Order: sequence, then structure tokens, then C-alpha cells
Amino acid sequence: MRIVVVLVATILTFAGCKKTVAPDPGKSPPAPILSIPTLLAAPDSLLESGDIYLANTYVYRNFHPVVGGSPDARSFAFVYFSVTLGELSKRPKYVWVIHGGETWGAELHLDYDASFAGFVEATARGGPEWPLEDSVRTVVGVPDSTGQIHLLRCPDGVIKELESIE
Repeated sequence: MRIVVVLVATILTFAGCKKTVAPDPGKSPPAPILSIPTLLAAPDSLLESGDIYLANTYVYRNFHPVVGGSPDARSFAFVYFSVTLGELSKRPKYVWVIHGGETWGAELHLDYDASFAGFVEATARGGPEWPLEDSVRTVVGVPDSTGQIHLLRCPDGVIKELESIE
């Protein structure tokens, strides 16, 4: 009888180990890890078929309450990606935010697609709680048709507090 109890307890213990943890819904999936020198060596525009692609990134922290709880003060990045002429044929996939010697990289979520007008807007959420007004440098990753990621450096910025939308 004692062997049966030990055997059942062991089976139940190992069955419980297969439990998966759900990803944080407030956090974007991570971007590939790249070194700061690699990121900072990125050009500030991409040229393809005569079109020039540019990106501007804004880094915010949100201190406003969220549904069902306290504020989520983690950083998030807003990316405005555009082409100089014509329809946008590429989409940004990743953003890396550089704060001193630290880097936060995340996959972008496409929020607004106006590719017919030459731009898209995307966000990444769940970044570090870096201080407001600190300087940051940002880089956007844009895949080509083969899946290779091309880096695009954005103008330098500072971390701002997200204004209330009321």
C-alpha cells in the first residue's frame, strides 16, 4: 500500500511540472539580442527601389490606472515608420531602446496600417521602468523578403510620461 501511495504522489508531482506559464499580456515578445555597437552602427534611413524608409520612435511610461488595477509604469515604445514616396511595402518588426549600457528589445505590434498612404504605426510594451526625461537611443528592425533584418536608427529621444487621454 505504501508503494502505491508513493507511486501516485510521484506521478501527480511530475504531472504538475508540465504546467506552462502564460506570457504577460502587457509585455511584447522579446527581439533578438544584438550588441549596442551593432545597433548604433545602423543607418538613419533605408533605401530600396528608389524609396527612402525612415522611422521615428517615442518612448513613454504610463502612470495612469489600467483596467482592474494599478498603473503599469513599464516603458513602451511607439514607432512611426514611413516611406518618402508611394505605398509602404515594408513593415517594422522589432524595436531596440538603448538606455546607457542597457538595451530593451521587443517585437512590435502593428497598431495602425496606412501603408497605402506611406506609413504605419506600431508599439512595443512592457519595457524597463527607466526614469522620466532620461535620454534613449532607438533602432527599428525591418525584415526583407528573405527574413533578414535590416536595422534603421531613429533620432535620439527622451523618456516621456504618457499624457492622459480624456
